[in-house]
Amino acid sequence: MESMHPAVISQLCLLVPPPTIQVMSYLYKIMEPGGRLPKSQAAMAQDLGIAKQTMSNRLAPLRELNVVLRTDSEKRGGNSYYVHPLAAKYESFEAMEAAIAKALHEMKAGRLARLRVPMYDAAPPRPEGGPVLRVAS
Repeated sequence: MESMHPAVISQLCLLVPPPTIQVMSYLYKIMEPGGRLPKSQAAMAQDLGIAKQTMSNRLAPLRELNVVLRTDSEKRGGNSYYVHPLAAKYESFEAMEAAIAKALHEMKAGRLARLRVPMYDAAPPRPEGGPVLRVAS
């Protein structure tokens, strides 16, 4: 059984463009339980049939939200990204609960970036200046 925090994944769909959602789906498929991404950015781009720069552009919104994080340079060893523990998948609900508790402790201590995914009770506000859409009567 694989679990992922449902509130996080549902909010991502509201915050990132469709190509980034496609990348997140791919990341979910290849990620190891706990969030480790076993492939380099170049290998992920090759799997998706896109240029490395395109992959970088599609990862950017996930990195801005701290959903995808870089490992410390001394820890990279060919794997430069991982999914934030609050957005990662786990082998069981119990493993997810333990990882979330640890992540919250690490965030409070300043050792782990805070996830920047707001939890909306309603749809996010529309940006100012956007088109006003109305149903024809």
